[in-house]
Amino acid sequence: MLKMEHVSDIAGVRKTLDAMMAAMGAQQPPDPKQLTMEDVRVPGLAQGDPDVLVRIYRPNASDGAEGLLPALVWIHGGGMVLGRVANDDDVCWDMAVKHRCVVASVDYRLAPEHPFPAPVNDCYAALKWLAREENTRRLGVDPGRIAIGGGSAGGGLAAG
Repeated sequence: MLKMEHVSDIAGVRKTLDAMMAAMGAQQPPDPKQLTMEDVRVPGLAQGDPDVLVRIYRPNASDGAEGLLPALVWIHGGGMVLGRVANDDDVCWDMAVKHRCVVASVDYRLAPEHPFPAPVNDCYAALKWLAREENTRRLGVDPGRIAIGGGSAGGGLAAG
């Protein structure tokens, strides 16, 4: 049984959450014939902001369909204090494959170490990066069909 730390011990809670996720068992990624996944670092929004990790999930053209794909910038939940990109791998794999869209999942900076507006800035930096012509072209994304969303706190940041 995993022991939950007191919520004032943010580092302990994060460690416990990571252990819980590991105990639930790693999700098996889809067949590599269905999906490619890559981690990229995109420039921070403001001068002095660190680069932002964005995990890209792209369905492979296995059904003969051609053309540009829609894209979704996905933002994980966790109250803006917990969570990370890997926590939503299964959700993002599923969305990319089932809906034939490119998913760009953002690993934004967490509070309290990085208070507002850091998480919003990181998510916006990822959106701006994805919408750049050279990136939409490289990823095969239709620049007119980019959406943004997330789970729980990620939904709040998407509205942000």
